[in-house]
Amino acid sequence: MRDDFSVVGKSVPRIDAIDKVTGKAKYGIDLKMEDMFLHPDVPVSAKFAPVSDLQVFRQYNQSDILLSDVHEATWVNLVRELTHVLDVLTPDIILAPHPVLDSHLDHKYTTLALFEAVKSSNLKNGALFLYTNHSNFTHFFPFGPAYSTMSLPPWFDDLVLFQRMYSHPLALDVQKEKLLALEAMHDLRPLPPDIPNDAGETFAQRFWKDLNLAVKNFIKKRIVGIEPNQYSYFRKAVRSNELFFVIPIAELDKYLSLWPSPLEQESKGWFVFPPDR
Repeated sequence: MRDDFSVVGKSVPRIDAIDKVTGKAKYGIDLKMEDMFLHPDVPVSAKFAPVSDLQVFRQYNQSDILLSDVHEATWVNLVRELTHVLDVLTPDIILAPHPVLDSHLDHKYTTLALFEAVKSSNLKNGALFLYTNHSNFTHFFPFGPAYSTMSLPPWFDDLVLFQRMYSHPLALDVQKEKLLALEAMHDLRPLPPDIPNDAGETFAQRFWKDLNLAVKNFIKKRIVGIEPNQYSYFRKAVRSNELFFVIPIAELDKYLSLWPSPLEQESKGWFVFPPDR
C-alpha cells in the first residue's frame, strides 16, 4: 500500500470504540426518553432486548465515574447519574442538542435531563454549547453542499433561544476525518442489498419497501426537482464550521422559563412530521 496516501488505504480510527466497549460512554434507552420523562419513576426496558436491569449492560464497565448502584432505567436515575458525572468532571463547556431547535424527541429529552442535572450539580460557571442536528421545519437543513458553511436553522418565532452564537472553523483535514468517522458508524452506513434492514423481514416486504423508496426518489428528482442524496447525513454534517448556540450556565433558568416543553412544541406544529411514539 502506498505510504503517500493520507486517506485511501488507511484504517479508520474508531476513536470512540474504547469508551463504547468498556461502558464509559453513557447511553439512555433509545426511543424511550419521552416515556421516562412523563413517568420519571417507572423503569423502561431496552428497545431490542427484554432487559430492564442496566447492570446487565454495565457488568463490563471499566469506568470509575458511573454509579454502580443504578439498576433501573428511569428518568430519576438518569438525572442522578448525569449530576454525578458533572460533579466529578466539572466541565467548563457542555455540548448538547438544542431542546427547541432540534426536532428529534430523544435529543430534546436528553438535553432536558442534562439541564436538570446541571441545576442539581455544583456547577456555577461555564456554558452550554447547544446545536441543531435535525431542524424542526425541514429535512434539508443545513442547506448547501457538503464542506460548505453551516447555515442557520430556519426559525419563525420571536422566542429567545440563546445568548450568543459561536462558529468553530474546521480545517479541511478535520472535515475529512469527520466524514470517515461518520462513515464508520453502522447506523449511517447503508446495508448491502442482500441484508434486510429489519430482522425477520420477508422478501415480499423488502420488495415493496424498495419499490416504495424507488417511487419516492423518482418523484423527488423528476417532479419536485430534489436529488435523493439531499437528505444524506453526510451532506448535512460535514461542513467547514460547527455552529453552536451558547447559554451561560448561570442563566439557564431564565431560558428554561421561556421555552415551551416538547409536547407544547408539537402542538405548535414545530416538527417536520409528527414524532413517532
